Amino acid sequence: MVASFEEAAFSLGVGEISDPVKSDYGYHIIKVEDKKEAKEANYEESKEKIKDIILEDKLPEAYQAWYQKKLNEYEVTNYLKEEQ
Repeated sequence: MVASFEEAAFSLGVGEISDPVKSDYGYHIIKVEDKKEAKEANYEESKEKIKDIILEDKLPEAYQAWYQKKLNEYEVTNYLKEEQ
């Protein structure tokens, strides 16, 4: 998080709205709707989310490799291509 944004966001109370905050990404107006107590990350609580992120990252690459293998393995005719 950009320092100016972080400073403004964490200095506000619930329900408060910041003045415009300038960062490298532009200007922001921040409204705090809720605050949660910070806690240390825990593998058991995070493992499903971690698994989903890894799967989402690796699936397109694995699918493309599988698809290319099938294209090489079988004679495939694409009737959707425009003829030139």
